[in-house]
Order: sequence, then C-alpha cells, then structure tokens
Amino acid sequence: MFGKRSLLVLLAGVNVALAVTLILSVYQPKQALAQRRGAAGDYVAVTSQADPNYDVIYILDLPDRMLHAFLPNRDRSGRIGYAGARNLAVDFER
Repeated sequence: MFGKRSLLVLLAGVNVALAVTLILSVYQPKQALAQRRGAAGDYVAVTSQADPNYDVIYILDLPDRMLHAFLPNRDRSGRIGYAGARNLAVDFER
C-alpha cells in the first residue's frame, strides 16, 4: 500500500489544497458601487480617493450637466465642505 513517506506527502498536498480553497473562497475583490440612472431625481453619487487620507464625493446632476465635488474638512470635524463644480456641457461640447 502506501509507505509512510507517500502518505505524508499526500496529506501535505491535501492541506495545501484546502488552504488554497479557503483563501480563494474568503477573498472578494473590491466592489464598485454606484446608483443607476434615473434614481433619486436624476443625480448620481460617486466616490474617489483624493489622497491617502481623504475621499471625494462627486455628485453628477444629470439634467443640468453639472459635476459637484465635496471634501471632508481637514480639521476632522466630520463635516463635508463644497469643493467646487464643473459645467460638463461646456467641458464636453459637441
């Protein structure tokens, strides 16, 4: 039948296979979350990383074709400040 060495190699292989299966079943890639068009009054909200410590919230106003940006205040008060807007109709004229 199997020798001790063969059995040990077989059990080590089974352990490696189980570890790989566990790692692959637990790992989930990051999800991209966004709203569908037409929801909540034709506005779309998207976030993006501004720097290593802060994210930007972009609000796309579809009827007016404006892109608004909001940043958290640097004083870590938890408040969000208005960073500015872009007129996308002008930026992407046809």
